[in-house]
Order: sequence, then structure tokens, then C-alpha cells
Amino acid sequence: MPINLTRSLLAVLIPGLVSIMPWVILAGLHFNSLQGGYHEFAFVLNVMGFAIVVVVGALCQSIGSYAERRWDDERDEEYRVDHYWYAYLALNCAKDAVGFRYISRLATSMFFELSMMTASVFFAIGFGILLASLAPSQWILWSALGIGSGIASALAFRKQARDTHQTLCVTRQELVDRLGAATP
Repeated sequence: MPINLTRSLLAVLIPGLVSIMPWVILAGLHFNSLQGGYHEFAFVLNVMGFAIVVVVGALCQSIGSYAERRWDDERDEEYRVDHYWYAYLALNCAKDAVGFRYISRLATSMFFELSMMTASVFFAIGFGILLASLAPSQWILWSALGIGSGIASALAFRKQARDTHQTLCVTRQELVDRLGAATP
């Protein structure tokens, strides 16, 4: 699969879909007109649903990009992030080094983790509200579960993304140094 399509799926569409799924189910359960009118307006609702997935996924990606930029700034002294990023971009190699594919995979993984950091919060809160609406007598439990799992999953994705970011910094630095493209 082409890398841009893979990144779009992993960094925008999947996080967007995960973000809105409990909210779509909640809307379907509580608004009978959506259930009955779906067949009549299926095309419009599907197009709108796809647009919402893209917008929410792009929002998740944007928040993730903000976090990545902050980490770049934090790690610039140790890894000279900007210097090695531009040196990496300026590399002109005749053959496709394994390191380039590895860095591309790392970047794609990090974009997914960063987007899911936000998407998991939207999902968990929506899922908690969905469960609370289905079992109102346990709304405190389901609300707490939604909030708690949202925070826990966001922290887990954040840690994974931060670790991937560090691996990306080290790998890019090593690749540039070994190809002799870096200048002090």
C-alpha cells in the first residue's frame, strides 16, 4: 500500500472512526428518526459520517502534531532534532537504504500513536456515556470507567509515541552520521 495512503488511514481515518463510533451508536439509539430515516437518507448520512470521521481524525492528528513539536523542542539539545531532520531530508542516496524504510515505519507508527492518544479519550468518554445510557442505575460506574479508561489509554499512547519519537530521533541521527551527511 502506498505510504501516503497508509499514513492517512492510520493517522486520520482510523483515529477519527474510533473517536466517533460510540457517539454514532449513542445517537442511533436515542434518536429514532435517525434509525427510521437512514434508508431514505443513506447517501447523505454516509457522506456526512465520512466527513465527520475525517474532521475528527484531522483534529486528533493536529493535537498529536503539537505534542510531537513540543517533544522536538525538548529533545533538540540532546539530539539536535532540527539539524538532523534537515540533514536527513537533504540526503541523496542512489539506493534505498533499509534505514529510510525503518524511519518511515517509525514515523507512521508515531503518527498513529499520537492520533490515538486523543482518539482514545473521545472513544472512552463516549463509550462510558453509552454504557451509562444503557444502564442508568450504574451511571457513576460507567462514567468513571469511561473517564478513567480515557485517561489511561491516552497516557499509554502518549508513552508509546514518546518512546517512538526518541527512537526516531536516534535512528535519524545515526543514519545521517553513518552516511556522512551531517556537518557539525
